[in-house]
Amino acid sequence: MQKLKVMKQLVGLLLLILLSSSCTAVFNRRSSTIKLKSNESAEYLIAGDTIKAAANETILVPVENSRNSIDVTIVGQTDQRKFRIASYKPAYYWLNVVNYGVGFIVDEIAQKKFTYPKKIYVDFDNPKDAYRPYFPMEASLLDNKSRLSISPFHLIGGLHPGIEVSYQRVFGERFAAQIGINKFIHQDTNFSRSPKGFRLNLEGKQYFRNQEKNRFYSSINLEYLRKSHDVVFDVNVIDIERSIYDDNFFTQQLTVEKRFVSLVPRIGFEHYITKRLVFDAFFGVGARYIDIKV
Repeated sequence: MQKLKVMKQLVGLLLLILLSSSCTAVFNRRSSTIKLKSNESAEYLIAGDTIKAAANETILVPVENSRNSIDVTIVGQTDQRKFRIASYKPAYYWLNVVNYGVGFIVDEIAQKKFTYPKKIYVDFDNPKDAYRPYFPMEASLLDNKSRLSISPFHLIGGLHPGIEVSYQRVFGERFAAQIGINKFIHQDTNFSRSPKGFRLNLEGKQYFRNQEKNRFYSSINLEYLRKSHDVVFDVNVIDIERSIYDDNFFTQQLTVEKRFVSLVPRIGFEHYITKRLVFDAFFGVGARYIDIKV
């Protein structure tokens, strides 16, 4: 009996280790709840059920996760849509390569590697898309075409700290232009001591998804920086005859003048914390021309 108990514990431990080696086995469930809504009052025929809902009313449909697609029919006031909701493997499924592929085997055994979109939206005014796998942004958030922004992180920047103010103008729902200017502030470092000058940014944005409170975009940013600041240099005294540095040195403060011209493609997103407070984050890699004089 004691040996049988030990064997059960070892088998349980082995199963726990195997299941823990798979991301989808840990995080993915055997069932999902799909949220559906449309811009018209409609009848939803899905998973053998018929559900009536008003315009922009969200309905919840529980489904079992599998590799099979789900047939959906939505009968609106002006049109009827028939489409299939395809299942997919979540992004963390591919993290199984970290454990030498053991997780892929576990997922085949556990049959938990598929899931469905969490949200489905049908726009009867748009005949091109059968559905969107997300809910669109509220129209009230898109009404503000002008935006005045302050970048607080530039106040603590290591190289060019300053006060940056930007103005953005939105054209339609997918395009925007932004101009920003940065006034440098003093910090007692070799990068920002008694600074003079400014930094000017011109940016063109194209939004490719307006999703509830998030907007994803690509952009191109042109930046011009003109700056002068004081730098304290350590000057070593060299013994010319022996071609070595002596222990003697002195410090001297000189003015450094910088000119930067940068062109950077960016990928970013905006999150509406409130209707008038937006968090904007981006990432970009580009080219820069540098001219520095001492």
